[in-house]
Amino acid sequence: MSLVAKVIPITILFLLLVSPGTAQTDSTLVDSTRQAPTFFLKTLEGEPFFLSRHVGDRAKPRMKQPVVLSFFATWCIPCRAEIPKLHEIREEFPGVKIMLIDVNEKPDTVSAFVEEMDFTLPVLMDLYGVVAKKYGVIGSDNLARLPSLAIIDSDGELSYFHQGYEKGDEEKVREILTNLVPDD
Repeated sequence: MSLVAKVIPITILFLLLVSPGTAQTDSTLVDSTRQAPTFFLKTLEGEPFFLSRHVGDRAKPRMKQPVVLSFFATWCIPCRAEIPKLHEIREEFPGVKIMLIDVNEKPDTVSAFVEEMDFTLPVLMDLYGVVAKKYGVIGSDNLARLPSLAIIDSDGELSYFHQGYEKGDEEKVREILTNLVPDD
């Protein structure tokens, strides 16, 4: 097999992996009766985060609230566009816990990214992609579809799941959170 015959398939695979069109761009609603997979991860600073403390039957009353999880990686261009929108949403919905989950990267890489992007959303470290696999972010092909966003209601049900990011996707997130957050 010639070198060109070997390089072209690899180049096509690379372009598919890094193009924003790799993930679904249409919203994917999940069966709303599906319980979100629970997990434990540490933050970039080393603090523990248990999803079960925030959602579901075992949630601590003062911590019980909807949770938004945004799976990302520092190399993901659409992730760079989504993260600032999540900051805006956090300001609009203070009763919602918004967490970023870095997939398969080293803490030093993520720390430099956080500093460069100048954001303050908490970052969970999914060093081995275990949580990403539970949520279907990493498929059976071992490729991560990023960004991927999951919204979990306070009862622990997966209300929404979306892969990819295009300008305007944040409006669907706002709509769903408006329905999940009780009026004060």
